Amino acid sequence: MTIPQTLLTADRDRQFDDWGVSITFRQVTQTYDTETQLVAEGLVDTPLTAIIGDAPSHPTTGTAALHLSDALRLQIKAEELPTTSPTPASRIVYNAIEYDVIAFHRSTGGLVYSLECRKTND
Repeated sequence: MTIPQTLLTADRDRQFDDWGVSITFRQVTQTYDTETQLVAEGLVDTPLTAIIGDAPSHPTTGTAALHLSDALRLQIKAEELPTTSPTPASRIVYNAIEYDVIAFHRSTGGLVYSLECRKTND
């Protein structure tokens, strides 16, 4: 039995209505000035709704539990993501904390992106 795309989309939208929170997807472009040897960043922020997963911090390997990973997993509607391929410079801002996008996966039906993020080093 084939499930109609409209039913899958309606179910997904209901989940985001019930569980979604506001985040910011930050696209970062970096330029390097050879004279000053400085990297400048250009930022383009897009507000999105995401479902935040349960990803508690765990100790980073080899740090004797002195450094936590500060991982964040979330889901975003595929059509709301402002790019089809987040780059290593893509970031998520959630609760005023910036996270680097480490990996992203598109669902089998193509309706949702799952992003794995780690807190940006300050």
